[in-house]
Amino acid sequence: MDPEVKAKIINQLTAMAQAPVRALKKIQIDTIDLNPFLLRILGLNTPESIAEFCVSQRVERSVVTTYGTRVQRIAKEICGRGTGVEGADICVEEDGRRYYVQIKAGPNTTNKDIVNSINRLLHSAERRDENGVGLLGMTYGTRDRVSSITQRYSSIDWLIGREFWEFISNDPLCAESIFELAGQVAERSANEGELYSDLYKKKVKELADEIGQKYARPDGTIDWEKLFDACM
Repeated sequence: MDPEVKAKIINQLTAMAQAPVRALKKIQIDTIDLNPFLLRILGLNTPESIAEFCVSQRVERSVVTTYGTRVQRIAKEICGRGTGVEGADICVEEDGRRYYVQIKAGPNTTNKDIVNSINRLLHSAERRDENGVGLLGMTYGTRDRVSSITQRYSSIDWLIGREFWEFISNDPLCAESIFELAGQVAERSANEGELYSDLYKKKVKELADEIGQKYARPDGTIDWEKLFDACM
């Protein structure tokens, strides 16, 4: 792998590693909108269970969004070419054809409407370029895990996991190389600061203490009437 490309990939992976830490640090009781209906339906009747649920939700949203953005940038660095074509994130030239590729994170990131939108946009790109081919690329997973919706409704060919990374890089070990770099970034992050798992536990405890002060009964369970009145 080209050293310059490698350095840029490491930068993107580092941003992924930092995303959950930043998300944790931003979480405060006054930035969380508690859903009393959902909390009660799920039986989350202690400050600790509510805090863990809220922290997990917030961090997961941040991480998923960051991964999607950063992995697209990694793919662009590897193939060396983005595209101004609507619906396509990168363009790969091979055997005289131009492949307009839309990138999705994994095998279960699309619903029927999104699949139909991808079909429409990439078929439009094909019509404008006689040598153009639309392609859907998924950055992790295996063919047997591709959602039934994609398999049923996609009229665009797709690649997933190792085959996707090999196609855009012309390197059968591309996915393994990125995975190895991810391990190096994780090791460096662990050596430079607190572990994410420790920060997570601290944030859950901090939030649980504040929820308890606001909404807990003397026995430590949630006063649902008080929580409901505060959130409605």
